[in-house]
Amino acid sequence: MEAPSLGNARFFHAPGVLQVVGLTRYLVPLIGVGGTLKTFLKLMTRRRQFYGVIDAGRLVHTGWIALGFCRHYHVETTSAVMGPIWSDPGCRGKGYATGALIRAINQLIGSGIHRFYIDTSEDNVACRRVIEKAGFGAAKSVYER
Repeated sequence: MEAPSLGNARFFHAPGVLQVVGLTRYLVPLIGVGGTLKTFLKLMTRRRQFYGVIDAGRLVHTGWIALGFCRHYHVETTSAVMGPIWSDPGCRGKGYATGALIRAINQLIGSGIHRFYIDTSEDNVACRRVIEKAGFGAAKSVYER
């Protein structure tokens, strides 16, 4: 899929802890030392990946990928569950979330993943727009959490 331009911003994909170590200077100001350590631990499971966008020296978008599992519903072991995703409220509307999501999916397709899931709450209009712009169809199911 063709991803929209990110302008001067930079996309990153961290499929493991080694790829995220260099991002520590961006993570700590955003999520603190504890959150950064939690990020490292999640990536050590090898079932999680992390991606995002850096612009003007700070993290403006992040997203998680769960490979072959979801805490809320059954997925195939060969699938990817995208999310949660987060965007800096001051940077919304610039295409970072859509661009990063499409780039992450393209990377996963290149590694053999071909089925993707993403979900959000009905009232999260911003995320629903990102999901639509990234080419996901209408909701298939509704799950109570």
